[in-house]
Amino acid sequence: EFTDLGNISDEFDKSQLDFVKVTLAPTLNETELKLFLYRCSKLGLNPLNGEAFAYASFETLPDGTKQRKMVFIVARDGKRKIAYKYKEDRRKNTNGFVFE
Repeated sequence: EFTDLGNISDEFDKSQLDFVKVTLAPTLNETELKLFLYRCSKLGLNPLNGEAFAYASFETLPDGTKQRKMVFIVARDGKRKIAYKYKEDRRKNTNGFVFE
């Protein structure tokens, strides 16, 4: 699946990528930005619609060293979108039963 990671930026034009980078994921580097967009793509979320955000920070480990970590946030609209998709998928099962 990681072959898609290299092409994930193709889904957005340059101005959209710059907008995401400046407003929705300002602390991410290029690799983390691609990972953020990849995760959005796999979950069916669009960061331009405010469905997901991300930021990077440093975590201090018990030995005192600092480790960079990326935090991926699914916003309320994104959670609703995922829940609705899951509900629709549950209704389409192979046993012929319809869940209400």
